Amino acid sequence: TATIFQTDCSKASVEGRDGEMYFVVLPTQHQRRLIQIPAVVHKSDFMLGYEPQSDTIVASIQTSSDSNISTVFIMPSRQGSLSNRRGPVEDLIQLEQQLISSPSIYYHLLRTLAKRESMEIQLPRFSHRSIINSTELLRKMGFNELLTKNRANLQGLGSTDEQLYLSDLMQINTFTNCANQFKELHREDDSAASPLSQLAAAAADRRKKDSQS
Repeated sequence: TATIFQTDCSKASVEGRDGEMYFVVLPTQHQRRLIQIPAVVHKSDFMLGYEPQSDTIVASIQTSSDSNISTVFIMPSRQGSLSNRRGPVEDLIQLEQQLISSPSIYYHLLRTLAKRESMEIQLPRFSHRSIINSTELLRKMGFNELLTKNRANLQGLGSTDEQLYLSDLMQINTFTNCANQFKELHREDDSAASPLSQLAAAAADRRKKDSQS
């Protein structure tokens, strides 16, 4: 199965400075480097909110003008200070843990959302696809025969005389923010792990190198 979430970019802009933003990368404790990435500015087509308990900003952008499905972006309002060796990755990981351990924070965030006609929001232009293989999970749940040739009983699902069975169960999730509308330049990732899992591994590796320097 496949699920695609795509933001509505009919009122978005990538002209001039709207189409670029910079991320601060800290290779070591005493160095900074700016990385330019493709971006998009959403204008009057989103809702914005702030939750003081978690000091978190939330933005909601519809997938289309007539849809009741939105893509929600959540981020800390301030980055951790360099004095305690925290950075954007650590802040995101901590925020994710808070949202998982305290679902009420997420509900409070959604309640703060409101139209902000006089404001604009700039976000990275990206496409991310994750692939989840649930075959082993089905085996652990006891569906071994369903996944075994000549043992699965799927009669009635087709007109063929060949015996059917389930070889794999795959789920593909794709999230895009103006990647299809502005195809000339956007960030594209394809992985089997969650983005934060990859960021956490990179952050741990960076801290290890910092401690050795």
